[in-house]
Amino acid sequence: MRPFALRRLTPVSAAALALTVGLALPAAAAPGDQLWVGTYAGPGSDDYSYGVVVSADGQTVVTAGTSDQDASGTKTDIVTIAREAATGTVRWIRRINGAGDGTDRYRGLAVNPTQDAVYVTGSVQTTASAPYDWITRAYSLSTGAILWSRTFSGADGLDDTPSALVVGPGGQRVYVTGEQDWGSGGQSIRTIAYNANTGTTAWSRLVGDAGSNYTSTAIAIGPSGQRLFVAGGRQTATGRRAFAAAYGIEGNLLWTRTMNQAPELPPGSNSNDLFSAFGVSPDGVRVYGTGYASLTGSSGAILTAALNAATGAPLWTVRNVPTGAVSAQSAATDRSLAVGPGGARIFVAASADTVANGWDIVTLALDATTGTTAWTRTIDGTAHDFDAPSAIAVRPSGDQVYMTGFVKNSASQSDARTVAYSTASGNQIWSRSYNGPFNRNDYSRDIAVGPAGARVFVTGSRALATIPTTTTILTIAYTA
Repeated sequence: MRPFALRRLTPVSAAALALTVGLALPAAAAPGDQLWVGTYAGPGSDDYSYGVVVSADGQTVVTAGTSDQDASGTKTDIVTIAREAATGTVRWIRRINGAGDGTDRYRGLAVNPTQDAVYVTGSVQTTASAPYDWITRAYSLSTGAILWSRTFSGADGLDDTPSALVVGPGGQRVYVTGEQDWGSGGQSIRTIAYNANTGTTAWSRLVGDAGSNYTSTAIAIGPSGQRLFVAGGRQTATGRRAFAAAYGIEGNLLWTRTMNQAPELPPGSNSNDLFSAFGVSPDGVRVYGTGYASLTGSSGAILTAALNAATGAPLWTVRNVPTGAVSAQSAATDRSLAVGPGGARIFVAASADTVANGWDIVTLALDATTGTTAWTRTIDGTAHDFDAPSAIAVRPSGDQVYMTGFVKNSASQSDARTVAYSTASGNQIWSRSYNGPFNRNDYSRDIAVGPAGARVFVTGSRALATIPTTTTILTIAYTA
């Protein structure tokens, strides 16, 4: 038998090979293509997701929210779900049920950038009739194992509610901020720093006392981790004002800032201003807040401001009401502001009341140095009713910004809507609506972009066909 003669093979392309053997190649995913849809139905009647994060390696997406314990809807748990980012396959599910077996509420979610950990915070009842305490829990990102769990209770017999949390850029500390109740209408802003590995309290600080009244909404940290910023509102003699404070790495209070009321209001007017979201410039020099500012009558404006990160001094303040609208405000979530990676622009998700078309979704791009509006884009559902944004995020490469929320459509009630815009021009790159199989109310509540910028993840809820309405947690992955 003659031995085989070896030949050097010429490289063959995948396409040519497919034609040779008769295989069909999968079509490449186009921008905005839906990659997968994941749902979760707990043991009760309603489940909602309000937060989503992606691991530093881009392999895991985690969502968190609230889930009923049973059909009565009187008891809820905080539920956290980890999925494979590529397929949506569930890796683990964990629930937090406070000692009081009552109504427990989700408030914030963050992933560690350097370690195998994800953190969730919320409020829990310690007894069936007790007020709320904070809870912050760390899970292993890979297995869901509980790494540590900590609670905080302020004055006995009163409600304490966290509002947001963030992990330091080095992954060594977790920071939680929220409201500590004093009774008789008094509230302070409590901020706690935990060791990310052990949950040990590094420091705990308070802004305000029993005679003050603060609202806590957002938290942000500088790129070096040396400054931490908390934001919300402060009640004054003439109404609530937007408020911010800064701490050093060891909890030393660096500055506080109470913003002036809108210039359109006469002195002594009872305004109702608030920062709902906060962000930091890539160089750590400026901090940005967005939210709501009262104007004359019952109207409002989208409040956006830049502060000096070292001193809190205002650099610029703008109050935007889009053309054709009578009132406007930033989305009432701590994810309604995003800072571009290059630092040249900031982006705000907002709502505007046009009267004729109801409330529309507005996305704003502002010059980070001056606050000047670079572009504005509006979305109006087909029902011309109530459309609202939930969150905004920028692609790591800085070329696209993504807004998610929900729009009211005549045939399908509310649909979850996600839109990609060019950060430079505001041109729409893609837009996708999700209308669930039951043609009922579907909502998107938060958005996250994978570290490579290849996938966009949104989370919220999907209504089922049962009466009374039952909802399940909804998570969708799109090609960026």
